[in-house]
Amino acid sequence: MTHVPPPTAPSSWHAHGLRSVSGEIAAFREHFPAWLDDTRPTYCLPDKVIEPLSGWKGYSSDAANREKAFGALCRNLGGVGLWANQVVCHRFVGTEAIRPHTRSEMQSVGWSLGQQRMVENAQKQVAISNLRLRGYLGWLVTDPGFAREKDQLQQCWSALAVEESVALPLRRPLQLPRQLPTFAVPQQARAASPAGASFFEQVESFLNRWGLVELTTWELPLPQGPLLPASLPPGSPALPTHGVHVVLPLHYPLADNDGLVGLIQKQQAEQARAQGLDGLAGLQHYESWAQMFEVDFFERAIRARFDADAAAGLVRQIELALASYLKLSTGHVARLRGGINACRNGRRESISWLPPRV
Repeated sequence: MTHVPPPTAPSSWHAHGLRSVSGEIAAFREHFPAWLDDTRPTYCLPDKVIEPLSGWKGYSSDAANREKAFGALCRNLGGVGLWANQVVCHRFVGTEAIRPHTRSEMQSVGWSLGQQRMVENAQKQVAISNLRLRGYLGWLVTDPGFAREKDQLQQCWSALAVEESVALPLRRPLQLPRQLPTFAVPQQARAASPAGASFFEQVESFLNRWGLVELTTWELPLPQGPLLPASLPPGSPALPTHGVHVVLPLHYPLADNDGLVGLIQKQQAEQARAQGLDGLAGLQHYESWAQMFEVDFFERAIRARFDADAAAGLVRQIELALASYLKLSTGHVARLRGGINACRNGRRESISWLPPRV
């Protein structure tokens, strides 16, 4: 099989990933020159994070206004940040921009009561699924093993030759038959060198091991959610190998007392142990992990705004800002920050308020 890298710098709309929107970004750059760092993503801050920072040393009212303008730009473009002239899109960040349809909105377009209830139920299910997957992100970005393997992958990515370079997001490579007719090869497809093919194999292995659809940026992995139904064709590069696959024949009757959920949970635990991921199966306390993800992500984004001279007192301002955004006490935010540090230092089991699975 010929390994083909994923397309770079996609220009069409994605619910996640990167896309180019040069006109709007150029206008912002003209109004706020020399602010964006093209060498790495700049993530926007929610207004509720910006307000507690306003007026603090090193963060003037002009900086706050610029920050709000940047946030408005990103939200208008459907993204969570910019990287050079591309929008970073990720559906598990910036939840304040995700607003469900209201009854009055649905009534205004003539939807029936039954349709409104169906949409409300679907929105509820999506919100629950997103919270659980955001919880996995919190577990993932605080795990030393994940960080170590991601750093190794990033080093390999940086070492690629110029002609082999691949822009993020990193997705599973396509695998085309060697004898595929020329007219059937995608326009951007190219055969990879042995070094490039080895890197793409590492990408695929990394995504499969950690249950990811892609690495949108190095700070933002995109987790695989449940597929029901799993409509991807057999052999599709997007078909996950991570997790428990259930095949349910159309003719097989289900009953409430089948114990199917328990069997699936047992299989999850066995697969996690086999891969050295103890404690991950059916992740418990996902609400707390989701909060840890948001605290970690936005703390990093805040710190990127300040130089080392502003470090004194910054932690207090970060805790105030994140408490405002997450609607938590500053003490709770401080506890979440302590949990993040404990996990990163390999002391996950020491977090008394986050007991491990029994």
